[in-house]
Amino acid sequence: MNTEEIRKTVKRVYREFGTTDPFRICCQKGIIVMFEPLGSLNAHYTKIYRIPAIVINSELDELEAAIACLHELGHLFLGHN
Repeated sequence: MNTEEIRKTVKRVYREFGTTDPFRICCQKGIIVMFEPLGSLNAHYTKIYRIPAIVINSELDELEAAIACLHELGHLFLGHN
């Protein structure tokens, strides 16, 4: 996927959800966000009984957690499941 396709996807997501806040996007999409100690891992996307979830390292600060959540959403929206 090239940079232009990524930009188009970001614009589409912003139009659809009306926000760039990754936690609000998760809420609107029904994605559970959990904070757990993950060691050196920042975050990961998973499904728990077919319910989508993003698990974020509880040791990250607020900005790092938001960036990690955006990163995982990027995988989801770009089809890297």
